[in-house]
Amino acid sequence: MRLMRSLLSIGLFVVAAAASPASATSLFSTNGLGETVSAATGRGRPLGGVSVPLADASRVSLENPALLASLSRVSFTATYVGERRSAENDVASESFSGGTLPHIYGAAPIGDYLVFGIGLLREQETSINPLTVENIETPAPHSLRFERSGDIFRVPLAVATRARPWLSVGASFDVWFGNIEEERRIDFTNAGFRDTRDRQTDEIDGTGWSAGVLVEPTPRIAIGARFRAEETLTGTRRLETIEGSFTSSPVEHTLPTSYSGGALWQVLPRLNVVFEVRRDLWEGAEGDSPAPGGFEDVTRWGGGVELIPLDDPAASFFHKRAWRVGFHQAGWHVHDTSGASISEWFASAGTSFGLGGEAGKADFFLEYGQRGNQDENELSENMFRFGVGLSGGEPWKRPTRGRRGSVPSTTPTY
Repeated sequence: MRLMRSLLSIGLFVVAAAASPASATSLFSTNGLGETVSAATGRGRPLGGVSVPLADASRVSLENPALLASLSRVSFTATYVGERRSAENDVASESFSGGTLPHIYGAAPIGDYLVFGIGLLREQETSINPLTVENIETPAPHSLRFERSGDIFRVPLAVATRARPWLSVGASFDVWFGNIEEERRIDFTNAGFRDTRDRQTDEIDGTGWSAGVLVEPTPRIAIGARFRAEETLTGTRRLETIEGSFTSSPVEHTLPTSYSGGALWQVLPRLNVVFEVRRDLWEGAEGDSPAPGGFEDVTRWGGGVELIPLDDPAASFFHKRAWRVGFHQAGWHVHDTSGASISEWFASAGTSFGLGGEAGKADFFLEYGQRGNQDENELSENMFRFGVGLSGGEPWKRPTRGRRGSVPSTTPTY
């Protein structure tokens, strides 16, 4: 019954999130494939987006498949993120708001040694609200409207095991698919020119793989690393013109080789310090609509501190909560329209509440940050995000026929 209640609550949460409007992608993402979406759970996001070293007995994370080995229950994790963006330059400003479900994860232990996981992740969010530019003079006075929608998803099918009490390893077979739809409309004010419109749709898919490791040399230290192989997604591009004619052609988009490494250190009995670095090798990536000047490699780094709660029913509200603060900085894999590099930073904070039992968790977090700046990019965006993560699980029952069940996990969870 507890498992059914957990499934029902998470199911309702996912339905509500899926029914909400998708968030508007950055105005900077009119070039390239869009915006890279964080795969961190509700615990990792307020810690600067850290994922790969956060072994957890409650939350499922597939960014590093080796983390699955910490789970001894049938478990589910989902995260919802709401957002408010404000973009401005020297002459105008615009605001956007919306919400998105970046990922949902599930895991199940099989026997004493293996844990299997599956997830659905938004890897690139390509949607963008309509952009309208008025009174462009070339080739004649006109307005230009551009709109894009779509996402690139990854479905990891993962397995992990504890090769040693201090060593966990994991790997995943990744299925990719996506849909990108762009619409452009030109309205001329000169009667000698005909207005035009076209709609372009890319349907793409592919497969790849990832691998990860988690080393815990002492109960207070965890070191994680993850590798994801380059994958080229292929498919069909369909172009519809204002006259209603259709053409189709092959299309491909390359997603980069990616490396991540990070560590958690419990420096005090009630204080964890975490850090992570990620490198995405976009340079040389191919695409039928590459950004001007091509792609470039990018580095993302982040970290934070976590106050561990007291396991004492008599403790105060503050001391029974896990409190987290963090910061992350990242570059973008494309330049802006003038050829300048783009960077972003975010400060974050969050906490957690128990939902009953040992595995139920509700995570809450806030993020505030800035992307680009007006001096270098002639455009800047301020962003405020709030998020909720839900996790639940049930112990893997030992069958009455004597078949082995999973062993209890000793991995802490906050």
